[in-house]
Amino acid sequence: MANRQSAKQRVRALKRLVFASNTFQSVELMCDHVEALGEQTSTLLHIPLLAGICVTYMNPFMSSGGLGPLPRLFTNFSANERHARVHADLKNLRNWFYAHRDMLNIPRLFADSASGDRFDRLTFHLDRGGTYSFSTHQLSWDIEGVHRVRDLCRFQRNRADRLADKILHQLFASVPLAPGTYVLEDEFAHLMDND
Repeated sequence: MANRQSAKQRVRALKRLVFASNTFQSVELMCDHVEALGEQTSTLLHIPLLAGICVTYMNPFMSSGGLGPLPRLFTNFSANERHARVHADLKNLRNWFYAHRDMLNIPRLFADSASGDRFDRLTFHLDRGGTYSFSTHQLSWDIEGVHRVRDLCRFQRNRADRLADKILHQLFASVPLAPGTYVLEDEFAHLMDND
């Protein structure tokens, strides 16, 4: 029974890592899309794209579809301070987009406090004809910020893929599998029934 429980835990861990890897790859693709749009894209478009990037990136660190959050390894960046800052920004911004959008408190969300400057400013534009418009300093990243997010996602995806590979080899170490397509839970249940 203990082996069966352990195997189920490994299958669950493998699923969590595969879903996380796919999620990080999705964020990489979103970053590619933002980069293709270029820096001249309307800030009003960048806001929902940035929200999507932040919320999607953080999904594996939350419940992750009922599988539980990723292991703490994925929040440890002792060898890379840049990844640590980007991860902290994504986490804080995810919470901001998801929970409350307080424009006056946005400067405190960034790991680098200078990134949040000018969020309390409202600009009034008046032309000679008497027409006017307003603009606010909206939350957005420059292309370098998008590159930093993409680099972090590649780093995290590589971590997840390496761990998933290790677990997969542990699960099927003594079972020869022919080339084909398998549903992990079904195949593993079948293997457990043969023990």
